[in-house]
Amino acid sequence: MKPQTFFRIALLTPYILWGIGLLVMLPLSAMENELSETWNFILMPVAFYTIGIILWFLPYTILAIGLGIWGGKKSIAALRNAALAAPVLFFVLMTIEIIIVNLPATTITEFLSAIAGQSLAFGVFSLLYGYVCVGIAFGIFKLLQHKNLIAIELPPSLPEI
Repeated sequence: MKPQTFFRIALLTPYILWGIGLLVMLPLSAMENELSETWNFILMPVAFYTIGIILWFLPYTILAIGLGIWGGKKSIAALRNAALAAPVLFFVLMTIEIIIVNLPATTITEFLSAIAGQSLAFGVFSLLYGYVCVGIAFGIFKLLQHKNLIAIELPPSLPEI
């Protein structure tokens, strides 16, 4: 497999984690009263991520499509740098979404207050979950590379004289 192909597949990591989160949360939601407070605390990030698809689906889908198109013939180094920058780009897209959602605010003070608070909260979650997904994808990449399932880029050879 080419690194570019893996990069495009790795862009699906948040959706795959969402599916896993959904599979975990659906049966547990029926047992809500039976879970201890410790389990509720442990599962809270999974619940936030799973329910959060309502907010992150559109901005992340835009980001994933853009990066998927952009990464077509890029080097491993360029793809790695893009993956490391993706959570920050996602935060920017989430902030744009927050601004659009809050546009109907009645006053500028209310608008700025809502944007500041929501951007901070969603920014932390965007960066945290984003870098978890990037870390998972990097780990899988290294494992596949170690198993020789991903082609290693060689520097271009010099022309013979």
